[in-house]
Amino acid sequence: MHQRTIKLNNLFIPYMVIETIFVIAFVWKYGFFALFAEIVISLVVGFILISKFGVLDFLKEARNITPQTVFGNFGTVFGGFLILLPGIFSDTVGIIIIIVSLLMRFLGSDYANLQKKDEFKEPFAHTKKKEEEIIDVEVIE
Repeated sequence: MHQRTIKLNNLFIPYMVIETIFVIAFVWKYGFFALFAEIVISLVVGFILISKFGVLDFLKEARNITPQTVFGNFGTVFGGFLILLPGIFSDTVGIIIIIVSLLMRFLGSDYANLQKKDEFKEPFAHTKKKEEEIIDVEVIE
């Protein structure tokens, strides 16, 4: 139990240093009111992403789980969680994760649509090969 605490501290301290640097730079450039507005807006957006696109979509598609849907839904939920955290660095990382997961979701659906189109194009392609190998013989009596 003690080693697990040390590992979390090893990750938490650098995160806080990076987050502090990002917040100071943001406040220096845009002001404290802009930081407050960004935190409130990111809180609302993160909550919407987690509630609408992440968890509910994952529950709908629980029967047809593929790597693309799991990564897309997990990425949306995890990115929404990072956006919920107050701070500029966590919001930036959360937005990047959400963009990647949305790209994976759309690319995965495009790939699935292409496969369906190929199936409908030649649905009996595997039986044609068998039919070509059969030689018809006509018996004359």
